[in-house]
Amino acid sequence: MTDNSTPTGNELPGQQHEEACTNASSSSSSLPSPTRHMPDSLTPDDTINELLASSRSLGDIRAARESRAAEALKLKDEQIRILNEQNSKLLESIDRAEEEIGVLQTERDRVREDS
Repeated sequence: MTDNSTPTGNELPGQQHEEACTNASSSSSSLPSPTRHMPDSLTPDDTINELLASSRSLGDIRAARESRAAEALKLKDEQIRILNEQNSKLLESIDRAEEEIGVLQTERDRVREDS
C-alpha cells in the first residue's frame, strides 16, 4: 500500500490496523508531552503562593487524618468498655453456676448418705 490514508482492499486482515497504528504513532509526535510545563512568566511570589496553597491542603489532609484517628480511638475505647462489661457479666454468671453446682453436689451427697 503506497498511500497510508486510504485502504486499497488488497491488504491482509490486520494490515490496515497495523498501518493505522503506525500512522497514529507517527502523528502523535506532534502532540505536547504529558509532563507539566511551567510558564516562563512565573515569579517567586507565584511559586510561594502555590506552595502556601499546597501546604494548606496538606494541613487539611493532616487534620482530617488526625480526626479519623481520634474517632478510631474513641470507637476502640467504646469497644473495650463493652467487652469489659460483657466479661464481668460472664464471670458473674460463671460464679453463680459454680455456686449452684456446689449446692447440687452437696444435696446429692446428702441424698446418698440418707439412702
